[in-house]
Amino acid sequence: MSESNDHFLARWARRKAEVAKADARPPEATDDAAQSLEEATADEPPFDLSALPSLDQITAQTDIRPFMNALVPENIRNAALKRMWELDTSIRVMLTRWSAAWCRCP
Repeated sequence: MSESNDHFLARWARRKAEVAKADARPPEATDDAAQSLEEATADEPPFDLSALPSLDQITAQTDIRPFMNALVPENIRNAALKRMWELDTSIRVMLTRWSAAWCRCP
């Protein structure tokens, strides 16, 4: 019985090593990806935040797709989403309940 256990464990270790070897990426591949990302962002002009509507002017009918641009800072994108969520009554009720539940401290 110990022979079958050794055989099983040896096979398991060999397969685990093969998977680890297959998953390993060469370091130059990550350098190429980072370099191509830098080149892609360098080619794009900086995003003009003045083209976005003011957060105070956002209504339920406002199209907030421009805020979803990858070049828009995350805090501005999140503020626009929060403003839209607050305007939608079905979401606003859930946000109020969630924040009340979250703020309750034992």
